[in-house]
Amino acid sequence: MKLFSLILNFFLSKIKILIVFRYGRSIGDQLCISSLSNSIKKKNARLRIILIVSYPELFYNNEDIFLLFKFKKNKISYYLFRLLNRIKGSSIKEFRSKYPEEGDFTYLRNINGQHIIKAMSFEFSDIIKDSEIEIQNKFILSKPEQIKIKTKFVLPSKYALVQSQGKSYYSTLKQWDLNKLQKVINDFPNIKWVQVGLEDEFKFENVIDLRSKTSLRELGYLFSQASFLLTHEGFYSHFSSCFNLKTFVIQPGISMINNFKYPNTIHIQKIDNLDCYPCYLKNNCPKHEQICMKNISSEDVVNVIKKNTDF
Repeated sequence: MKLFSLILNFFLSKIKILIVFRYGRSIGDQLCISSLSNSIKKKNARLRIILIVSYPELFYNNEDIFLLFKFKKNKISYYLFRLLNRIKGSSIKEFRSKYPEEGDFTYLRNINGQHIIKAMSFEFSDIIKDSEIEIQNKFILSKPEQIKIKTKFVLPSKYALVQSQGKSYYSTLKQWDLNKLQKVINDFPNIKWVQVGLEDEFKFENVIDLRSKTSLRELGYLFSQASFLLTHEGFYSHFSSCFNLKTFVIQPGISMINNFKYPNTIHIQKIDNLDCYPCYLKNNCPKHEQICMKNISSEDVVNVIKKNTDF
C-alpha cells in the first residue's frame, strides 16, 4: 500500500490534482476547508482541488473546487475514508488537526492560541505556509438561489438572528443560560429577532421561529441579509464569516478566543481571575458550577450589542 500511495500521489502531483477530504458530522470544521482551499488557489491557481466531504452543499458554486463528492452515511463511504487515510501523501490530504482528542480534553490544548483553520491545515504545510492561510470562510449563493429563497421567506427588512443552544454532542460546556438569552431578546423590543437552529432546541418568546425550517443553502441567505447574529461558539460563528456578518459569540472559558476569531466576530468572554482558564475540557467541569459562563450576565451581552450596533 505504501508503494501504491507514493506512485498515486506522484502521478496526481504531475497533473496538478489535490484531493482534500474530511469525514464525519463536524459541519463547522468542513466549512473551514473553504478558507484553506481559497488560500491555496490564490497561491497556485493551476492546482485543481477535488473535495470529498459529508456536507458538499457548503461548497456549491465555489469556483475553488474542481470536483465535489459526498461521503454518504453508508459503509462504502466509510471504507473510502479509511482507504484515503492509508494513501495520504503529497496530493491526498485530510483536513484535521494532528493532535487527537484526549478523553474529556479537546485537541485545542495542544495548539495554544492558533486558529483551528491553521491547526487543521497541518498536512498542507508542504503546499502553503501557515502565514499564507487567510481566515475567511466562503459560501456562494447563485442569483437564482437568492431570488427563490427570498420569495419563500417573508422577513422584515431588518432583523437579527439568534440561536438558543450550542452543539452538545461534542461539548456540554458551551451553553449559556437560556433565561439570560431570553432577557437579551426582551431588552431589544425594537429588533425583529429570527430564531434559527434545530426543532428540538429551546424556543424563545418574541421571535420569528425558523428552527428546522431552512436548508443549509437557505440558512446562508438568511445570514447574508441579517443585521447581526447572537450565538454560541460553533458552526454558526464559522458560517457568519462567509458573509462578514457581525456576530456576537458567547464564549466559555474552555478555550481561547484566538482559536475561533474572525474579523466579523465579537466574542463575549469573562475569565478574569479564573485559575482554570483555559481548561480545554469538552465535558465535566470540575467546579461546582461553570463559573466562566455564569460570570456572563445578560447586561454584559446587551451592553456589547449596544456598543457595536445602531440598535
